[in-house]
Amino acid sequence: MGHIRLGIIFSVVTALLTEICHSQTLGSNVQFFNIENGLSHSAAKHLLIDSKGYLWIATPDGLNRYDGYSFVTFKHILSDTTSLCDNYVRHLCEDKQGNLWVATRNGLSCYLRANGHFINFYHDPNNDKSIASNNVFFVYQDRQGIIWVKTIETLEKYNPRTRDFTHYRHYNDVFNYASNDFFFSIFEDSKGRLWIGTKDGLNFFDRQLEIFRRYDHDPSNPFSISDNRIKAICEDRKGNLWIGTENGLNLFNPGTNKFIRFFHDPRNPNSLVHNVINDMFFDEAGILWIATMDGFCNYDPVTQRFQSYTAVQYRGILQPLTGISTMVKDKANNLWIGSYEGVTKIDLKPFKFGIFPKNNKDLVFNVNVTALYLSGRNELWVGTRRSELLLLKKLPDKKEFVIDKNYNFRHILSEGIYAILPMSHESMWLGTSDGIFEFNKLTGNIFRVKPNKPVVNFLENNWIHTFYIDKKNVVWIGSEYGLHQYDPKNQQWKAYVQLSPTQDIPIHS
Repeated sequence: MGHIRLGIIFSVVTALLTEICHSQTLGSNVQFFNIENGLSHSAAKHLLIDSKGYLWIATPDGLNRYDGYSFVTFKHILSDTTSLCDNYVRHLCEDKQGNLWVATRNGLSCYLRANGHFINFYHDPNNDKSIASNNVFFVYQDRQGIIWVKTIETLEKYNPRTRDFTHYRHYNDVFNYASNDFFFSIFEDSKGRLWIGTKDGLNFFDRQLEIFRRYDHDPSNPFSISDNRIKAICEDRKGNLWIGTENGLNLFNPGTNKFIRFFHDPRNPNSLVHNVINDMFFDEAGILWIATMDGFCNYDPVTQRFQSYTAVQYRGILQPLTGISTMVKDKANNLWIGSYEGVTKIDLKPFKFGIFPKNNKDLVFNVNVTALYLSGRNELWVGTRRSELLLLKKLPDKKEFVIDKNYNFRHILSEGIYAILPMSHESMWLGTSDGIFEFNKLTGNIFRVKPNKPVVNFLENNWIHTFYIDKKNVVWIGSEYGLHQYDPKNQQWKAYVQLSPTQDIPIHS
């Protein structure tokens, strides 16, 4: 029955209906992973989904691999030279051979998928072609197969064929000591150009001349980058670069050398969710996903609007999405979010049944949704706190609903509709703050439900929270003052748990 799924549908659709708010709450299938259910450490520094579909999690206490069922943890073992070089893992990269490169606090590791062993790279003071430092922050492979590594002192270029490292310490020491591991990123665009983000600006690397060009913030130039602390770089289908910084999002056209800035505006619900950006990526549909310190958002280049999400609803509790450090989306349309509190998995597939866009004027109604009933594939009944009953119908071949009918019962019901139950093809029950009312879908009228003969402790003037129909077609009613039962076959009422108004033990589900 549709009403049995009310809790799930309410969580999902409430998020979709709240376009009037500045952000949304996700209430779809949500899972949390932390130390209690398998992670070696709750702080997820970086997430990567490899070519085999495994999820890899970099943490301060080991490298974790998740296969959809359980975790496997890789750690440094003193007596094993083929183990991970250090437990503090910062960043991950998969190469063309399917091997995993791991940036750690004490060396660079390469996990060989063929034998399950690690090859480790350490600084050798007697070898100029060894890695310059063991303190590694970032690792990236370009299309030529070159491995680029950021250490605490240099930018390193590793050639797998020669097994040599080339060090870059020049250009005003832009690649020298990094104050922390947040402000660095490497990205190769569609034209093979290498872009390096640092705490001191965006740098373009000329491979032929092996020189760097820096783009930094100029307070007097509105077309300069919004902030020098670069955290993420990606490219759209038109060849434009998107740069996430500590203070805003930037759209950069390499042909014009101009930046367009995007900031959070508390007055605009379609603006960036937060100015501190930690990670970004484009999905297969061309949508930009942005991880920030206060939730995440996606940006549609066609509509030029941001859709923000700042919390998830998990087991009835609202969990804020703060401090997101990394984010990735898999082929099954699951969004994986890494933060200091663990990893969150959000199944985005439930959203495909209906989207309520703000530009649909029919759906911009400033009310609190208090009850939902999905009566058919393309019909949704919505009860509100203002005692309105809305019938929403899905448009053919579209992912949006429009209001087909709007019934206003404020002249009868004082404080809203909180439960909806179908009783027949023509009628449904409405649970309200003032008892049960029957709604006739043909006439649009409602009348109070009363027993044919006096019943002790009847539900009149009782706040109704929920309905449930069992296998015998018996109606169970959860109210403010207890649990009640109605048998339509013999029209009998019964109070199973009848409480007085002074006993505050309401039944909600």
